[in-house]
Formats: sequence, structure tokens, C-alpha cells
Amino acid sequence: MPRHKICSCCGASAAPIECACRGAVFCSNQCAQQYWPKHSAHCTSHLEKEFDAARYREGGSDEGEVADVAHALGMALMKRDRMAEAEECLCESAKIYRTMHGAGNAKLTATLGNIGSLYLRQGRVDAALVAYSEVVESNKGCEASREVAMALECIGIVCTRQNRYQDALDRYEEARDIFRELSGEDDKDSARVLGNMAQLCLLQKRHHLSAGMREQALRVQRTLIGSSPSGDKDAALNLLGLGEAYLHVHGKADQACDCLREGLEIVRRLYPQGHPLVTRFLVTLGSAHAQESRKEEALAAWEACLPALRRAHGDAHETVRKVMKEVVVMLEAVGRKEDAVKMREAKVTAKRASHGSEHPAVAAALYELAMCQGRVGLKKKALWSVREANEIYTRRGLSIGNERAIKCRDLLEKLEDRWSEEGYL
Repeated sequence: MPRHKICSCCGASAAPIECACRGAVFCSNQCAQQYWPKHSAHCTSHLEKEFDAARYREGGSDEGEVADVAHALGMALMKRDRMAEAEECLCESAKIYRTMHGAGNAKLTATLGNIGSLYLRQGRVDAALVAYSEVVESNKGCEASREVAMALECIGIVCTRQNRYQDALDRYEEARDIFRELSGEDDKDSARVLGNMAQLCLLQKRHHLSAGMREQALRVQRTLIGSSPSGDKDAALNLLGLGEAYLHVHGKADQACDCLREGLEIVRRLYPQGHPLVTRFLVTLGSAHAQESRKEEALAAWEACLPALRRAHGDAHETVRKVMKEVVVMLEAVGRKEDAVKMREAKVTAKRASHGSEHPAVAAALYELAMCQGRVGLKKKALWSVREANEIYTRRGLSIGNERAIKCRDLLEKLEDRWSEEGYL
């Protein structure tokens, strides 16, 4: 049985009837029958049978029907993260549409866009670029369409990932022009593209421009969905981006906090069971509070998101390491020094597990632990930690010329001199 045994039709718990595709469960046959018209369009088991029936129909197959069912099956498989099978179905569908209708056909355009999305989800940016580019090229000379605009937007995303920022900005501008031509200035898709452009400007450290774009996009979204954008993920993402931009604009930290709190409230309402966006908001909110010297609030935000970050990425991830470092610093700043030592000890343990006991990364963690222990007054433990770090550097042949090893040796000498005078040695 799937993990969530909640009836897909009425929401009753402990639903005992499971569809063959494992994508839906029901509490009764009546609910299964009532929900079937909606579920059948996404049921991989049903669509696989339909695909075989269309392909091997007696008297010859209808190529158009085969392509339609292959496309529907590919989308259902992609939704279930069965990417290899989804790619096979979507590519077959595109091949048939291309043969039957040629370039510029609406069905081919939609299928190519979905193939690009599949490749983008897999991180195959070059293959995604080929698919999206075919959408644009095959529709040249045709009337402007949302599908082409979306393909241009996705090309912008690919170019951003490839660090081709000017190409990305050009494609975003083209996409936004089409959306505005089709639906006017106050268009949700146009606002989303503007948000992507703002994120690009943030990467380029053009913080004022990024903030202005985010503000404009948010105004459009508020116009479309009311003054309170509850339940709108795009608005939440714009609030996150606006908060990030404000962090880099002098005197805007308070506004950053307001945006981040509002966006966090939306995301928590959208995803009451938790979502990666919650951790992103909390990490950024912690930074905003720290910038305003609100130490307790910063610490609360970082401590709230750290367990989820560590579960998702592990202690070696850059964001996790950064947040752990900020938490330790803030723990000391608010007087929770024993908790800071415990976190440093946990970091040493994690480094030993991931790198082995003789790795320089373990020595670096021991050095940081010694510094923290010294500040707390754990003098003997600090000395033991820095001695072990120094021994690792020496055994690895790093005691001369390595900046960290030199700092470690200097600290060891300083502690031994100071504490021998005070009678600790």
C-alpha cells in the first residue's frame, strides 16, 4: 500500500482499495467509480493498455491516436518520476506528430515543451535547450503563442544555469513581450518571467534592479489575486526573491523581514506537512534578523530549519555548513556557549565519519572546537582538541607552509604557555 492511504475521492482515511497504477487509493468502489473520469487521464496502468490497444489495433493503427496516447502516457509517467519510460513515450509522440503535421503544429509544440521540461528536471540542460529551441524555430512566422513564450522562458533558465546571463536576459525579454502581447501588462506569466529576470540580476549583484523587478512582479500578482496573495506559490517565490534582494540593499533589512515572514506564512499554508521552500525562507529570514542584530530571532530561524537541511543534504552541503557556522556563532553571542560546544563536537564527529580520522578537515574542525571550548572556559578540553589537530597536520606533512596548520600550531603554543603559567598543565 502507498504511504498516504487517504481516499483520492473523498479524503477518508485508511482507504483499502488501491489502483493498479499505485497512484490513487479509495475507501469504496463507489468512490473509485466516481473518481475514475478524473484519474483515468493520469493512470499509467490504464494508459499503458490504451497505448498497446492503439498501436496494435486490428485493421491497422491510427498514428494520430497512437501519438496522443503516447503523449498522455509520457506525462503520467513523468508525474510518477519514471523518467526513462516517459522520455521514450514523449519522443515517440513527437516523432509521429512531426511526420504527420510538420513544424509549427500545436501538438508537436506542446510535446517538445514537455520533453524539454523532462530534460530540465533531469539536469540535462543541453538536451533541454535543443527541445526548447525546436519549439521556437518551428513556430517562426506563426502567430505568437504562450507555448513559444514558455519555451523562450525555459531557454532563459537553461542559459542562466550555463552562466550565459546576457543570452538568458534576452530570452526572458522575448518571452515577456509575447505574454504582454497576448494578455496585457497585468499577466501572471509575465510577472513570473520578471521574477526570473530579477533572480538573474541578483546573481549579477545588481541588487537595486533585482529589487525593483521583484516589486513590479509582486504588484502584478497582487492585482490579479487580491491584496493578500494567500495560496499563491508564485507570489511566495517573489516575496522570497524580494527579501533576498532587500538584504543586499542598504537600509532594507526590515522590509526584507516583512517580505520573508509574509512569504513563509503563505508557504506554510500551502504545504502544512513541510516543503523545501520553508527552509529557504527560514535561512534567509535568519540572515535578515542577523543583519539587524536581532540575535535571538536569527538563531530561532536557523535552528528551526537546520534539522530539515541536514536530513535533506547532509552536513557536507555548503548551505548546511554555512547555517551550522552561523548557529554556532549566534549561540555564543546569546550566551548559549555549552550548546555551541556541542554543535562543534557534532561537526567533528561528522567530519570523522565522512573523511576519516586523519583528514585535514577533521583537524580544521578540531581547531574550531578548541577555539569554542577556550571561550567557554573548557581549558583542558581545548588543549586536547588543538593538540589532536596539530598532530593530524604534522602526520599529514602539513605543519609547514599550510595556513591552517600554522594557526593551529600558534594556538597550541599560546595555550600551553598561558595555561602552564596558570597551573593547568
